Amino acid sequence: MSTRIAGGQGFYGDTPRAIEGLLAEDVDYLCLEALAELTLAILQKERQKDETRGYTRDLPLYLGAALPAVAAGHTKVITNAGGINPTGAARAA
Repeated sequence: MSTRIAGGQGFYGDTPRAIEGLLAEDVDYLCLEALAELTLAILQKERQKDETRGYTRDLPLYLGAALPAVAAGHTKVITNAGGINPTGAARAA
């Protein structure tokens, strides 16, 4: 038995266009890597202005692209896009 892992995001602001093609390959896990030190600093400033922020706002775009495979139970999503406000990210998703 093998596990298929795909990388669907390399940074905050990356495009979600590749996700559909990746998920056509029957992927078990889709990894969305969104954070770096600079991104965390940006998210902290956003959260200071608005406590509902602090996560990467493109997360819903990525999850929307992955939704068919996730809903069908084929794929699980792993991401750090919650940044410093994972609860806010969960609400936005």
